[in-house]
Amino acid sequence: MLCRPPTLIRSRKLVSGSILPGVLYLGRQINQSTDSRSGAVAGARSDQANVTLDGIDDNDQENSFAFTGVVRSTLDSVEEFRVTTTNADSDSGRSSGAQISLITKSGTNQFHGGLYEYNRNTATAANDWFNKEAELSSGLPNKPGELIRNTYGASLGGPILKDRLFSFVNYEGQRTAENVQSTLTVPTNSLRAGDVIYNSAGGIKVTLTPSEIAAMDPGCTACPLGAGVDPAAIALFNQYPMSNGFVEGDGLNTASFTWSAPNPTTLNTYIAKIDYMIGKHRLFVRGNLQGDKTSGPPEFPSDPPSYLLTNNTRAVAANDT
Repeated sequence: MLCRPPTLIRSRKLVSGSILPGVLYLGRQINQSTDSRSGAVAGARSDQANVTLDGIDDNDQENSFAFTGVVRSTLDSVEEFRVTTTNADSDSGRSSGAQISLITKSGTNQFHGGLYEYNRNTATAANDWFNKEAELSSGLPNKPGELIRNTYGASLGGPILKDRLFSFVNYEGQRTAENVQSTLTVPTNSLRAGDVIYNSAGGIKVTLTPSEIAAMDPGCTACPLGAGVDPAAIALFNQYPMSNGFVEGDGLNTASFTWSAPNPTTLNTYIAKIDYMIGKHRLFVRGNLQGDKTSGPPEFPSDPPSYLLTNNTRAVAANDT
């Protein structure tokens, strides 16, 4: 299948290949790191695909996800792409899976460029069902998370020397303010007050108050915290957010707190290509640079990000045809 122009390439995923006959693509429903069925083509597992960019190997040897190259191509940088599911020719049939070939745009004798932007915001986004359910069951406000995606870019191609030397450049940025659903275990209101609840041998719930606990634990002269409930522990418990469900926890002293945690992502893609015509030869040099940053969802509201990831993937390719 040869497609031109490429309207279905986004980020690192060539999504158009997933809708071809003979392709089994399950998307995010499974973990592709442990299950290679998603993206299986004509019976061959997803890690058997072969991805080339400008005729050069672009396979991610570490992850081998379906229809994914190690170097990201943007919508405006690809001249054409081909996806072969079965009966690949000898120039591409390196493995039993899909053969994905992409060609980067080149400059011409005329200058061509473009500006583009795609925006998705919260105006048409609904609250997550589990987030809303936690709000209804607890009576506590549980605001929906952000779902803002802004993709924009610019490209320009043209001659440096007429009929001889050409250039093409493309920049694309993506700013994603997206939240993920998070459910954590927190102390119940009774435990925050110093009460401890347990099930007796007869299945009856028994509550031990702070005074009863103190009677069971009289302390000693060598105990600096004194008898009974530890005030430092109570102070710590009260720093946790209030519970809004019982999805997690034992339902006695611990419950669950469900909220929409921020998980923002910044993607920057820079692509430059120079073509040189000399006699019957066509030479090109292409450079790719990515500047990506991801902030992991915080453990609780007002906490710092759980992790920070930076991706500065880069590649340089040269070819003589």
